Amino acid sequence: ATNITAAKIDAKLILQNGTVIEDLINVDAFSRFEPLTYSFTRSTNFDDGAWRHRGTLIVNVPAGKPFIEFVDLTAISTRSGSNTTCDAYIVVKRNGNSSSVSAGELFGEARSQAGAGTVSDSRNVMRRISGASTVRYDIWTWNTLQTSANQTGSVTVKCDSGIWVFT
Repeated sequence: ATNITAAKIDAKLILQNGTVIEDLINVDAFSRFEPLTYSFTRSTNFDDGAWRHRGTLIVNVPAGKPFIEFVDLTAISTRSGSNTTCDAYIVVKRNGNSSSVSAGELFGEARSQAGAGTVSDSRNVMRRISGASTVRYDIWTWNTLQTSANQTGSVTVKCDSGIWVFT
């Protein structure tokens, strides 16, 4: 699109859950969408005990071209009593690796503890990286659920994200 003029634009009208409104942006100008997804729910006792690597996406970006990153993370913890320990935690790192959650740049994070309910992190970023040919994204989680007698709980983490690459 060219010569768009507006006194005010509501970003929620332009970008809705990672979907670009076709009236404002020519979707044909994108070459491809690269999805980054993960989902986990558990309602029985367990403890990851450490960060767990859950997936990697490596995106090839044409030299000098922009791309749009969408991250939508959700963490949910519920419990029926105060003696239940629950922690739902998910992060997405940019340009890290699969061996250490400390590597790379934190791109998104959602954490719900002690039955706090739903916590989410959503953002949309348009980037242009000079000289970069690939961008790496890694999903990491650390989830715990320990219930006591006659109590229940659950943890859920979800990543519904992706990258639009311009041609």
